[in-house]
Amino acid sequence: MKVTLDINVLLDVFQKREPHYAVSGQVVSMVLAGTLAGVARHMG
Repeated sequence: MKVTLDINVLLDVFQKREPHYAVSGQVVSMVLAGTLAGVARHMG
């Protein structure tokens, strides 16, 4: 499955921002493991 990640998902993980850190971390882990194909986007 291919997903588009908002930059905030990455920031949640890098900065350990609660309450989203746990779920965002799972998504990033799945992308790194190859379970998901991820694309990060910055809307600006």
